Amino acid sequence: MQISLNYKKVFSKEFRKYWLAIVLFFYVAICFFIEQPRPHAVFPIGENPHTFTMVPRGVFPDTVRGKVVTLKVMTKSQTDQYYEMFSEQARRGLNFPLDTTDREWTDSYVNYQIWRHEKREMLCYAIHDNTDKHLIGFIDLRVFWRQDPGQMGFWINEKYYGGGRMREAVDLLVNAYFQIMDVSVVNAYVEPFNHRSFAACKKFGFEFVGFSHKKDRPFYYVLERYRYP
Repeated sequence: MQISLNYKKVFSKEFRKYWLAIVLFFYVAICFFIEQPRPHAVFPIGENPHTFTMVPRGVFPDTVRGKVVTLKVMTKSQTDQYYEMFSEQARRGLNFPLDTTDREWTDSYVNYQIWRHEKREMLCYAIHDNTDKHLIGFIDLRVFWRQDPGQMGFWINEKYYGGGRMREAVDLLVNAYFQIMDVSVVNAYVEPFNHRSFAACKKFGFEFVGFSHKKDRPFYYVLERYRYP
């Protein structure tokens, strides 16, 4: 009789409600922690929402060496070589206006890039060829919003096309970024007319995922490269 009574008490309506509430609580808690996104690199500081706030200064190396190219943090001492290599074709590939070819504009642009790197708004590296030690291009990684953990841009002088230089430069920066930052994807935005850049991104391991729209019209191709294939 006593056993029957306990059985009924355990499976009573009130007791089942109590256990159901406990199960639901733990289910919601587990789902929350599983689905919680990993923190990206962007947490706004003050009025500037474009800052690497999770990267202490000095974390990213000043030099990243590969087999055919070496990445070096951009400095003012490299401006002469930058101007020499930043050809009309390179500027056209980035859709820069035609009036950006003079030295004064280049000096101002390089200084701005260096300033942004120092402020941790972006990572800026000059690409140097390991054979002739000359600056041959430029690569950067820009962080805009929490939902956009890394946007890459790059160019290389046409005299140095081939030989795997640009591919290695992209690999070096992406791999360093993935190792240091708690992110699993970087992206590239390519204008629809820029078929060469689109093909290059595909070749460098980026996947086309859709379009960025402006005024309800496709404005950029959006490509992504992932930490894990």
